[in-house]
Amino acid sequence: MTRHRNPRQRLPKPPTRRPRRPRTAMEHWNVRDRRELSDAFHALVRQNPRAASAVLDALQIVATSNRRRAMLLVEAAATVVGSIRGRS
Repeated sequence: MTRHRNPRQRLPKPPTRRPRRPRTAMEHWNVRDRRELSDAFHALVRQNPRAASAVLDALQIVATSNRRRAMLLVEAAATVVGSIRGRS
């Protein structure tokens, strides 16, 4: 067989699978940790629905703001929770 005078260029094959999406923070946690958080939140909803609503508002702020502001909010919330529980 003779060589073709104008051969087609060999191009790399396109990927056959979708590229991996980055894992969310929640997906890095193990099942037991997620279950404990879920149970704690459901207990909070039963005991104090307004506090549960405030928690959801804070989570929405964290999810929609830039990383630095989100971390400041989380640290402030941790400080408040620690002071309520009696830690310094």
